[in-house]
Amino acid sequence: MVDKEEIRRRNPIEDVVARFVTLRGSGKSLTGKCPFHDDSRASFVVWPDIGYFRCYAGSCGVEGDVFTFVELMYKVDFREACRILGGEQDARPLPKLTKRPPKVESGPMLSELGPKERQALGLAHRVYHSRLMSMRANSKPRRYLAERCLTVDDVRRFGIGYCTGKDLLPAASFAGVSIPTLQTVGLVVETPEGGWREWLAHRVILPDRDPKGVSYLMGRALSPRATLKYLGLKGVTKPIMGLDSADPKRVTVVLEGIFCAYSLRRRGLQTLAVMGTALRGARAQQLQPFGNIIFVPQNDEPDEDGVRAGDQAVDVWCQEVGKGRVVRLPESIKDVNDLDQAGGLDDWLRTWATWLYRDRS
Repeated sequence: MVDKEEIRRRNPIEDVVARFVTLRGSGKSLTGKCPFHDDSRASFVVWPDIGYFRCYAGSCGVEGDVFTFVELMYKVDFREACRILGGEQDARPLPKLTKRPPKVESGPMLSELGPKERQALGLAHRVYHSRLMSMRANSKPRRYLAERCLTVDDVRRFGIGYCTGKDLLPAASFAGVSIPTLQTVGLVVETPEGGWREWLAHRVILPDRDPKGVSYLMGRALSPRATLKYLGLKGVTKPIMGLDSADPKRVTVVLEGIFCAYSLRRRGLQTLAVMGTALRGARAQQLQPFGNIIFVPQNDEPDEDGVRAGDQAVDVWCQEVGKGRVVRLPESIKDVNDLDQAGGLDDWLRTWATWLYRDRS
């Protein structure tokens, strides 16, 4: 079984890229000439703190993580990229690192938001939500959300938005929110030309809230070419979405994805979205106050050993949290939102509603 996180840990993206590209430090990012096209300027940007790269040349536009970079450089698939990065003897070796890239000082992730940071997040959320609500019903973001079984009322209720990449900076200037504050929370990043761009551009915006207001924003890409479907803020620790507004006394359903969480919230259930499979240590301990937890794993495609990533994830969740029950989806369905789209979610819920609230003993 491939341990992607361990491979990432052993292969910092800046080290791997520096074997092919001369990188120079620039704030929290590194820049260099793109290795995937004839680049006359430093269009290629690497962010070591999130393990991500992107080329800003209009004719190129490649982006992704360390696995994507190796796939593109060697023209191999994901499995072979893992073998290369894992240093397997019969795999093609990475070239020797002749010069380490300059160290990038990445600011600390914010675990506590101050008044300025909250103002910036609140402004961004209002701007993005207003933009989405002003779009036509047949616009790409609105059609995408409708396909995910979200109505206009749901969009309002959950505060979903859309980032065009053009609205936040003018709004921030008018509202007196400084660019350094936007940068601190990760809403904007510096471009190679010395300007600023919105980090979540061209993504549907999914907010998280705590009792004081908006505390986090997640962006979901609409382009099938995007390597990372979901992108979070660079400056704020990724939360378990829904945690800060949840009631520990209620039955709580824990899932990987936010759209799965939305499907169940629409039906009155309390849900938490892990936004991936990482639920260990201190993050898992955040669920200790919850007395009745139900985990719903995804039905991912099994690997060559017949093991599903969703099954592995939920085994870890149960072990790390130390409590909870597992409810499985029908075999042919990937996740809760897919079941919602297929029209079978209500019937499935009825099959386990009779024991949903019973005492665990």
